[in-house]
Amino acid sequence: MWTPPLRESFSYPFLVLQMLLVTHILRATKLYRGSLIALCISNVFFMLPWQFAQFVLLTQIASLFAVYVVGYIDICKLRKIIYIHMISLALCFVLMFGNSMLLTSYYASSLVIIWVSIP
Repeated sequence: MWTPPLRESFSYPFLVLQMLLVTHILRATKLYRGSLIALCISNVFFMLPWQFAQFVLLTQIASLFAVYVVGYIDICKLRKIIYIHMISLALCFVLMFGNSMLLTSYYASSLVIIWVSIP
């Protein structure tokens, strides 16, 4: 009760790195492959130790979609970020030995719905 939960403690630095990379991608005028790969790796390392990380990423994806709808980011950046999130989700599914909770989550379904809904 008096110790911090280790799952969240191991995941938190990767969440900070992941948010830094997303803001870097959004601010950059040109998308670089290295930053997208780093985003994928940070997503994987964020989701692996903590099973509820998908809810944090769901909130982030919903916020990015809302920012796209308002018109602050272009469709190319949103597509790339969604694509990277899908790849990292698939990698986590494999690395977690087929944890079906990942593929049946709101996070996975929102990725698919956003991917289908953007032109």
